[in-house]
Amino acid sequence: MLGDNPMQSEFACHIGLRGRKFCRICHVEGDVEGAEAESSEVQESDPVDSDAGSVASGTSNRSKAGNAKRSQKKSETMAQMVQRVTNFISIGPLRNRTETRNILKSQFVEACRVGGNAEFKRLKTLHGIKDTFQAFFLDCLFAISTRCNIPKKHREKTMAELRKAFPTEITSPVWRIKDFDPHSDTPVEILHVILLGFVKYFWRDAIYRLSSEQRDILIARLSCFDTSGLGIPPLSGSTLVTYAGSLTGRDFCAIAQVAPFVLYDLLEKDLLEAWNALGILVPLVWQPQMDDDVHQHI
Repeated sequence: MLGDNPMQSEFACHIGLRGRKFCRICHVEGDVEGAEAESSEVQESDPVDSDAGSVASGTSNRSKAGNAKRSQKKSETMAQMVQRVTNFISIGPLRNRTETRNILKSQFVEACRVGGNAEFKRLKTLHGIKDTFQAFFLDCLFAISTRCNIPKKHREKTMAELRKAFPTEITSPVWRIKDFDPHSDTPVEILHVILLGFVKYFWRDAIYRLSSEQRDILIARLSCFDTSGLGIPPLSGSTLVTYAGSLTGRDFCAIAQVAPFVLYDLLEKDLLEAWNALGILVPLVWQPQMDDDVHQHI
């Protein structure tokens, strides 16, 4: 999944790489980091539609305490680990835009119902679909539906009036792009796909493989690197190495150009060949004009 940038999940209204349905392209399923937390959220019940606030509060507290115990991660057996890895590398039924739009409609229907918060969370975890654009409007509905100190009929009336004020389309604009399926089509833009995509993950992987002594060598090489030919300021080796996972696109743009020269004896041969190929590829992306044939450029 390292080659699939998290931004693509955002485009596809996918719940993210840490969800139980961790793939934006298919319905492969597995227990991955964060899945237990999602499950515990779904198990929490909505506030009881009653004026007895103290009773509802006590019940909610006991429910949360029970959920906290259930959400504790259990030790994984060898068979469970094999099954989890097998699921991870398997290809599930493919997602498509029609299916996802229908799921988002179902989520909206539940959000419009007083007491539908739990079912909404269950659907979100079940399908691995979450539209952050639509979430703004759903949060407005939940802010009303979960207020226990207001009678249910009054909440329903207020929510109905609020829905009338919503725009016609409340889902992500990506679904209004004709003939575009974010599950199968990968929109390419330099910042997130290249710099904050595979260049970032290449660099994080390289730093992870180095010992503390090798990292000190790398810091010294980066700080001493002559950048006059690149037209950029001198590099801060300490920042680029210490904060490898929190750098900006500008940092990775420089890294892609200098990495083969500073990592030449710190990584295995096949990894260095990958960096060399990346160093050749990246400059081609910034070519504003192709004078020769396109196929020759590629």
